[in-house]
This record gives sequence, C-alpha cells and structure tokens, in this order.
Amino acid sequence: MSILKKPCEFVFCLFVTLSVVHISFASIPWGYDGEAGFLTNDVWSFKVSLADDSFTLVSVSAGSGELDLSDVKADTGFAVTKLGGNIFKNNASITGINGPDIISIGNSSFWSASGLITARFSPELSTIEYGAFNNCSNLETFYPTYIPNVTGLSGCILNCKKLTGDFHFPNLEKITGRSAFTGCAMTSFRAPKLKEIGTSETFSGCSSITNIEISSGITKFPAKFALKCYKLSNFSPSVFPNCTSIGVNAFASCSLLTNKFEFPVLETIGSSAFSGSGIRHFKSPNLLSIPNDAFNTCANLEGDLYFDRADAIGYRAFQNCTKLTSVTAPYVSCVSTLSFDGCGAVTSAVFSASCTQVHHGVFNGCGALKNVYPFLAVKLNDDFGYWPGDKRYQGSVFNGCKSLSLDLVIDSDIITNIWPASFANCNAISNITIRTPLIDVISRQAFKNIASGANIWWKGKRAPKSIASEVFYPMGGATGNRIRVYVKGGEDLDGWLALCTRTADNLTESDLAREDYPHRERLLGVIESNSNYAWVIRWSEGDPTIFGLR
Repeated sequence: MSILKKPCEFVFCLFVTLSVVHISFASIPWGYDGEAGFLTNDVWSFKVSLADDSFTLVSVSAGSGELDLSDVKADTGFAVTKLGGNIFKNNASITGINGPDIISIGNSSFWSASGLITARFSPELSTIEYGAFNNCSNLETFYPTYIPNVTGLSGCILNCKKLTGDFHFPNLEKITGRSAFTGCAMTSFRAPKLKEIGTSETFSGCSSITNIEISSGITKFPAKFALKCYKLSNFSPSVFPNCTSIGVNAFASCSLLTNKFEFPVLETIGSSAFSGSGIRHFKSPNLLSIPNDAFNTCANLEGDLYFDRADAIGYRAFQNCTKLTSVTAPYVSCVSTLSFDGCGAVTSAVFSASCTQVHHGVFNGCGALKNVYPFLAVKLNDDFGYWPGDKRYQGSVFNGCKSLSLDLVIDSDIITNIWPASFANCNAISNITIRTPLIDVISRQAFKNIASGANIWWKGKRAPKSIASEVFYPMGGATGNRIRVYVKGGEDLDGWLALCTRTADNLTESDLAREDYPHRERLLGVIESNSNYAWVIRWSEGDPTIFGLR
C-alpha cells in the first residue's frame, strides 16, 4: 500500500504544479465589442482596430501585470498582430507580454515601460519601429532572437541594460536613426547582410557584447558605433572594401578587439576612432589625415604603418602605441603635439620633405627611434617644440630618444626658440647642425644628457640672445663632461663672448691641462652648466662633410 501511495502523491503534486504554472500564463477569456471597438477581459481593456481579419492594439485603458494574448484568436476569431505606437509608453504596470501572433511593433510602443521583464512575439516578426523598447530598464528576455523577416531597424532597442541574448538578423540590411542597441546587455549580434548603419551609437555601451558580425559592404561606421564595448573580441569581417568614413570614438575602448583592419578606400576617421582598442594592425592607404587621439593607447598596434595620402598627424594620434615599429607618411607636413609620445618600439618615421610643423613632445620617450626623415632639415613655420596655446609644456620633441644617433639638422628662416628638453636624453647624438638665423633662446635642458663629446655646429648669422644655465645639464656619463659648440668665424663673435661665463683669456691652469681642451683650435670661451662645460670654438673651415643631411 505504501508503495502505491507515493506514486499517487507524486502524480497529484505534479498535476497541481502544472496547473499553477498554466494558470500564471493562461489568458482569461477575451471579449470583443465590435461596435465600440474594445478588446477586454477581466484585467485588460484595449481600444483596437480590425483590419485584414486581425487586431491592432491602439490604446490601453486598464490592466497590469502580464499580458497574454495567446487565446485572443480562439476567443474572438481574430488574432492580435500589431501593436500601435506609444501604446505602453511610460506604463510601469505591464510586466510581460506574450503575443505569439504579433508581427509589427509600433513607434515607442514600450518606451520607458520600466516594469517590463519579458517580451515574446511571433517568430515571423517583421517590423520594430523607432524607440519601441527605449529605456526598458528591466527588460531581460526578448523572443524571438532569430528574426529573419526584419530587413530594417530604426533605433529600436535602447538602454535595455538587462536585455541579454544572442540576436541574429539574417536579412537585416540597414539600421537608420541613432542608438539602435545602446546600453543593451546582449552578448552577440549577427547581421551578415547589414550594409547601412545609422547616425551614431549603434552598440555604444554594450559592455557585455562579445561578437558582432556584419557585411563587408558597409560604407561607413558612425560615431560611437561600438564605444565602450569592453568585451567585444570577435568582429567580422576585418576587410571593408567600400568603407569611406569612420566616426568619432567608433571603436574606442574596445580593448579586447584584436582585429587587423583593412580599409582600401577609407578617407576620413574621427578623433579617438580606435583609442584604447586592442587592434593589431591598420591599413588605409587613402586616409587623408590622422586626427587627434585616433590610435591613442592602442597597445597591440604593431608593425609598420603606411599612409600614402595623409597630410597631417593629430594631437596624441599614436601616443603609447608601444608595439608600433614604424610610420611612413610621405605627405605629412604637420606632426602635432605628443603624436608618438611613449611609442618605445618605433624605430623609423618618414614624413614630407616639406614638413612645416613639429610640435611639443612628438617623439618623447621613443627610446628605439633611429631614423626620422626629413630629420628637421626643413623650413619650420613655428617654434621648434612649440605647443600652441600652452607654454607650460613646450619642448621635449626628442626627449628620451636614446637610440637616435644620426646627425641632426635644424634649418629654418623663422624659428626663434629651442624649447626645454627638445633633445634631452638623446645620448647617442654626436652632431647637431643649427642653420637657423634667428634663434633667440635655447631653453633649460634643451640638450640635457646628450653624449659627452658631442658637437653643435652653429651656422646662424648671430648668437642666441640667451642660453639657459642648465641647457647642457646633466650630460651623459660622469660629472664634468664636455661638448663643443663650433661658431662660424666672423659672425657675431661678440654675441657669443657675452654668453660665455669665462673667456679664453681667463681660463685656469686646470682648464688648460684638461685632456679635452681644444688647444689646437681658436677657443672663445666656456659656457658652464654646474660642473659641465661647453667649449665655444671659433670655426672658419669649410662645411664639414660628416653630416649626412644638408
């Protein structure tokens, strides 16, 4: 008897459980008042329109909790296939909707429906209009996630911070408007035919998304397309043959995105387009300029970059790209502030022979840099190492370029200042030729820690008006190192004598006994920087032949 009792109890409990579950989802019988145009049951009341043997919900006058429309057709003879615009806008009472026959969701249907948790519609769903689920902050479940009949979206699901799932739109071709999926918690989005994307913020703030698949036929990526998609690691394809523009912050902060992107016809990108992303390579031969912060802190960006048409490199464009090894941009005439700051692996940079602007900190901290063309043998139209609008941070153009060993040439008709730390810690440079006629100031630590025994060949028509007391301090190597400044004979020797702390007439015996004392040359005097010297030597020979660039 006891053996039979337990199975009976189990069956009874199961029946009760299933009954309870069924009751929670079952619809209370629906009635339709065709004359008044109302669809009602004991909980909900809707104004409806009837066309093509199906209902459109026009407005709601009463109801709360879960709305189950699954039995409407059985009870009335007509199914609910459409939701009108704004029908549940700002409605905090609805917690769920089950509409197995609904194929069209109107404009702003659930806008700010803060209580909505689940939303289930027909697998044949074909229309989701703008703002349909905007700011549904508690929406967790959306069905279907495989939506083959939707070919276009217009900013439909926004700021649904709890909405999860893998969404697949196999026939989606365009997204119009802005912020289609902004802030959603989805994990995957696949739309292999998507060729047109709206104005901005398509996936911005989707911090849980790991996969995005779209068509290679995309013509542009809008501003903030995938901004702060921190977990995005799979993005396909990587080659976009038709893409002509990428907007501001399009892939910024996508730190796990390790694609090697190619854009054969790309012409413009916005500032910070890839800032903080994980991309490994970027090929875009037709890019017209490289804007501010475009690749800032792309720590995985590696290898050699070529820009065949770009004419300018913006502020901090490649800052802290620590794996980048070279940049070739033969038409770049302006290299902006801090553009390669912290790029410790860069060995070579090539710009236009007519480059006219080199600003503050361009190669600051580029310890592997060996070659720069045209190596400043150019007509600069600004102060060397100048940062327009902020004089607190001027200089440091080559600060820390310890591998830079080629002979430097500064050639300009109008440059007036060499700003602080411009050549600081370039302790492999042995020769610097200055051909600019109007230098007024050589600032503190401009040549800090350069190689002991280095030569500065001064070919200007006059001496600087001032040389900072710490211009050569400290030098590389032991305390007491010396460099030599060669001054063209017959050109403003009085000006140079005025800069010397001591002249040849009053040197001490210990000075004369030094091994590096230029006794066979015409010594004008000494510029002292603490215990470091710069011998100032009158030089009247022909141009030296040791310099590789004129």
